[in-house]
Amino acid sequence: MLLTSSKAELTNKVIISVGDEIITNYDLDREIKYLNVITVGQIRELDNQESKKIAIDSLIKDKIKITALSNFDNIIIKDELINNQIVRSSQNIGFRSIDDFEAYLNYSEYEFDEFKKKILLELKWNQLVYQFYKNQIIVDKEKIDKKLKTIIAGQKKNVEYLIYEIFIENSAIKELDEESEEELNGNNVVEELPENKVVDEKNSGIIIEAESASYNNKKNSIVEEKSIEKIVEVKTNDQITETKKKDQITIDDVIENIKEEGFENTAIQFSSSPTAQQGGNLGWVGE
Repeated sequence: MLLTSSKAELTNKVIISVGDEIITNYDLDREIKYLNVITVGQIRELDNQESKKIAIDSLIKDKIKITALSNFDNIIIKDELINNQIVRSSQNIGFRSIDDFEAYLNYSEYEFDEFKKKILLELKWNQLVYQFYKNQIIVDKEKIDKKLKTIIAGQKKNVEYLIYEIFIENSAIKELDEESEEELNGNNVVEELPENKVVDEKNSGIIIEAESASYNNKKNSIVEEKSIEKIVEVKTNDQITETKKKDQITIDDVIENIKEEGFENTAIQFSSSPTAQQGGNLGWVGE
């Protein structure tokens, strides 16, 4: 039964009743945070009403499971199994250690014990379903072995890579007009750019990395644009000055920070990608 907003206020913010179980606004808020954890922030990208609907559906399913399990007190899950499942779940999300995962939970304002209760509920539910249907399950070991041999024989050796990223958004800088370009061409540039860095003439002032590139005072070219940039203000008095805003960092800043604090911590601090929360972890990619 879905209660009206006025009714919800009168019933201590109860928004839904599922049998003898109730769902409150607080439950809804915690469920959204849980979904934010397991989707690595993707739930936040949805419309507010849509994310609430998904969270409510998830809560209703949980309440149904809790009601069903209340009649089966004999279902006991060992702590070892719970802990192993937590590790697997954290790895599926993209974390390599429980410490990193707990730090992420803290960042997401979601308690580790809350996550553990979610895991316990799923394990108990799976056990209940198994008890109901285990007598109907027929396992043909010979067929399974044959199928596995067929699959293994057809497999090629796969090589996978664990990819990490640090993404820094380009700042919007107006394109130089023809007059400014002529003035620039007539002046010498004080700062020498490394061989693997060039100035983007479409976004004048942004220094980007390229696999190979050439630089001169008359024509600036781009071979391949990367995500890491720094801002350079070109003046007509033969000087170049660097300016940095709070949301702007140089390549050297990033590299130095990686050396001091590690890649993952640097990604968390500077990357604007959703993977920043995971230390820039994009996951495993096959060849």
